[in-house]
This record gives sequence, C-alpha cells and structure tokens, in this order.
Amino acid sequence: MTANVVVPLLVGVLALLSVVWAARAQARAAEQHQMRQARIDAYADCARRLYLFRGATINRCKSRFAGDTGATRNDARQHAYETGAEALAAIARIQISGDRAVHQLARDAYKAVQSLNREETGDALEENAKAAADRIEAMVGRFSDMGASKTTSDRALEHSFR
Repeated sequence: MTANVVVPLLVGVLALLSVVWAARAQARAAEQHQMRQARIDAYADCARRLYLFRGATINRCKSRFAGDTGATRNDARQHAYETGAEALAAIARIQISGDRAVHQLARDAYKAVQSLNREETGDALEENAKAAADRIEAMVGRFSDMGASKTTSDRALEHSFR
C-alpha cells in the first residue's frame, strides 16, 4: 500500500519540478531574447543617428562651399551639431551594451563623419562621404551578423543620405 502512495507522490513531485524548471528556462529565454532585441534596437538607432549626422554634416559643408552666410549657414551648422550630439549619445548607449567591437565601429564611423568638415572641395567631400557611409555600413553589418531581422537593419539603412 505504501508503494501505491509513494510512487504516485514521487511522480507528482518530479512532474511539478519539471514544470517549474521549464517555466524558469522559458522565462530566461524570453529575457535573453528581449535583451538581445534591445541591443539590436540600440545599434539600429545608432546607425540611423550616424546617417542623420552624416547628412547634416554634408549639408553644412555644402553650405560653406556655396558661400552661404548668416542664418542659412548657422542653421546648417547648428543642425550638424545637434545630430552629432545625438549620435554620440547613441554611441554611449552601445558602449553600455558591452559589445566593444560594435562600439569601436560606431566611434570610427562618427570620426569619419566628423572629418568631413575638413574637406575643401565638393569632390573630396563626396569621396569621403562615401567612406563615412561605408564605416556606418560596417557597423550595421556587424550587428546584422548577430541575427538582426531584415526589418531592423532596413530601419537603420532607410535614412541613408546617398
């Protein structure tokens, strides 16, 4: 009689433990997925902000080449500063994520965009703007390798100023 009680009791306890273990494993997997998606979203946002910074910097340089003065040139300069600050903030969020490789690629892309301000001709600007876009795309490629969905990558690339 004791075996008739003990065996079902043990089976019940084992079933309960397996349910608890499965629930914890599922919760852990969901949490890891959310963290991974948050990182990918931060990378996509950074890429978008770098593209916006690139476009604003190109417009700033074109304004300078055109000889614009006063409010027009000041507006272009201010917009480049604002988008640059937003890009730096997005790069800081990537640094927090702990992925040093993506962080370094983002910093390199920022520096490449920033260097556009030193260009003296439209041809040099165009050539180096392409190089800056390539740096941003290298970062996008790195986080795409992490398994980012096409829609995430596409959102980052849709603001390319080519």
